[in-house]
Amino acid sequence: MSIYLVCEGPTDGLDGRVLNLVIVNKLGREVQIEPVGGDGSLGSVASWLEVRSRIQRSDGTWSHPRDQAYVVEDRNYRSAEEAEQTWSRRSQKRWLWRRHEVENYLLDPRLVAEAFRSFNTTGVRGAENLPRDDRVVSALLQELAQPMLEAHAGWLTYWHLNSCKNAEANDTRLRKPRDVTPPWTSPPRSRVEWVNYLCLECLRLKQACTHLIGDSTFDESAVAQAYDSVLTQITQPDFFSSGQFLRDLGGHQLMSALCAYINRTGVSRLSYSDLETELINALDRLYAPDFFVPDDFAEVARQLI
Repeated sequence: MSIYLVCEGPTDGLDGRVLNLVIVNKLGREVQIEPVGGDGSLGSVASWLEVRSRIQRSDGTWSHPRDQAYVVEDRNYRSAEEAEQTWSRRSQKRWLWRRHEVENYLLDPRLVAEAFRSFNTTGVRGAENLPRDDRVVSALLQELAQPMLEAHAGWLTYWHLNSCKNAEANDTRLRKPRDVTPPWTSPPRSRVEWVNYLCLECLRLKQACTHLIGDSTFDESAVAQAYDSVLTQITQPDFFSSGQFLRDLGGHQLMSALCAYINRTGVSRLSYSDLETELINALDRLYAPDFFVPDDFAEVARQLI
């Protein structure tokens, strides 16, 4: 039996590199990491990996999949509560990172400080100006994160409004009839059935849109209030002092800001890819189970069967 862990990103992308390092090399799990690009194809790829391992029995029935495929994906702007639910369910095979994305784990101040120390040890020109103390690095990351707060509040508000829309009108498209591809033993829908069905679907859609028109959640004043409420929450001092900003903000954007800072400081030829590699090397040197709290990597490794 083969075990697969499906993740986002290209074949040589950051997600796959980090998972191979930690899950396979550090935690010793015999699992194949399968990066598949965007998050839209994660579930279908995992299902295909399992289905292809089924065997047809002599009586024409199919066995259960021999291979097992699991999925781990970015939390993005979904709530911490939604992510936590994916870790608490029994027999779960799909998890949301508790942090925004994989980059957020690499931006742990201990790893950034270790990368900076490595720059200095290896004689990288300009590295002597980079901070090498965890606390100083944490303060630096807070400073770099400040310009991101208004954009982060916007995305959080967008996700909130989208959830409200889904709760009121879950499907804004015309639904396909269940028997649009009927078995050969069933007659296809007639003209009368099709017209009746389509009219009912259009009526349902119009009623859903009419209902949204009367929902004050989507009024201009309510939208502005929702945005300001979110912005107030993420500009509280404990959002930074607790380290929450490193879990919630877009890791890719924050890493880009860190790379720009390094270049301004004097390490002028360091690319974003170079920074990724240095942080992965730092993770290789420092990681042990429970390095992160909670340690999502260790939990994934324990649940793979």
